[in-house]
Amino acid sequence: MKTSQTKPKMKMKIVFDEEKVRRDGKYDIEKMYASIDKAFDGWGIPKIDRGVYQTKGLNSDYTNFMSFCMGMRRVSWFMEYIDKWIWEKGNSFEDVKRETLKYARIYGRL
Repeated sequence: MKTSQTKPKMKMKIVFDEEKVRRDGKYDIEKMYASIDKAFDGWGIPKIDRGVYQTKGLNSDYTNFMSFCMGMRRVSWFMEYIDKWIWEKGNSFEDVKRETLKYARIYGRL
């Protein structure tokens, strides 16, 4: 199956509240970032900086980013320690953390 590179590239930026992680002492911040790296690597989405991932312009990019968002919002350590979670789509930005928390308030679940 041929995959064309016709879509604009997107970025996702994930920043954990490292001070809170260290203060609570429940998780290792490096393992948290490594877990995110592994998830994106599984979809072939490269890391371009710590917590920053950029798609390649493939048709599957949007679906892969959306799958990540839908899955991670149910991971307790992720939502507990996420500080910034931004999805850059061309010239627009979506604050995924804000939208996820808004959804949780409206529907009573993540």
